[in-house]
Amino acid sequence: ATPYAPVASVLEAAKLAGKATGVVATSRITHATPAAFYTHVESRNWPNDIMEHLVYNNVDVAFGGGKRHLLLTSDGGKRSDEDLMTVLLGRGYQFVETANEMNNVTRGKVFGLFNSSHMQPDIDRQHFAPSEPSLAEMTAKAIELLSQDRDGFFLMVEGSQVDWAGHNNDPIYMTTDFIAFDDAVKVACDFADRDGRTLVIAFPDHNTGGMKIGHYNTA
Repeated sequence: ATPYAPVASVLEAAKLAGKATGVVATSRITHATPAAFYTHVESRNWPNDIMEHLVYNNVDVAFGGGKRHLLLTSDGGKRSDEDLMTVLLGRGYQFVETANEMNNVTRGKVFGLFNSSHMQPDIDRQHFAPSEPSLAEMTAKAIELLSQDRDGFFLMVEGSQVDWAGHNNDPIYMTTDFIAFDDAVKVACDFADRDGRTLVIAFPDHNTGGMKIGHYNTA
C-alpha cells in the first residue's frame, strides 16, 4: 500500500454498508483507540484534528469525554480554528453532557461528551462526577439508538482506563474499571441474546503493569 494512503476502518465499512455506527469510551473520545475507528490522522497527539474527523464523518453516536476539543479557546476549549459545537448542531446532532440528558434521548444522532477531558475513573465517579454515566449506561443507550437502524449497526466500546490503571500499578483502580467494562459487556451480550443477529467481540489491546491472577507456577 502507498504510505499514508487512507484505508477504511471497520466502522467506515459498516457505514458504507448502510449500518448505523457508534463509539463509546471513558477517555476523551479523541483518544487513540476510539479515534482509530473513525479518523485518518497521522498522529494520535492531534486531538483537535481527530475531533474534526469525528464531527464530519457522520458517526451516529459518540459517548465519552473530550468536550474541550469541540470548543474555541474563547469558550474554554482547545481550538483556535473552528467552533465545532456549532458545526455539530448544524449537522443535526443532539448534544448531551449528563447521564440524565443522555437518558432523555430516544432517537437520532447524538454526541454525549460528559467531561471537558477524560471521564472519571469508575471508582471516583459517584464522588466527583455523579452526573457522568457509567460505561454500561453509555453502552445501553448507544445500542438502544443504533439498533433502530433496520440495516443493523457497528459499535465500538472501550473500557479506556483499565490500561491507565495498569500503568499506574493501581489495583483498585484497575479492578473497578475492569468490572465496569464487564458490566458493559453484559449489556451487549444481553442485547445480542435477545436480538439473535448480533456478534459481540471482547478483547484487550495489551497488558500494562503486569497484573495477573496466580503466579508463573500456577497450572
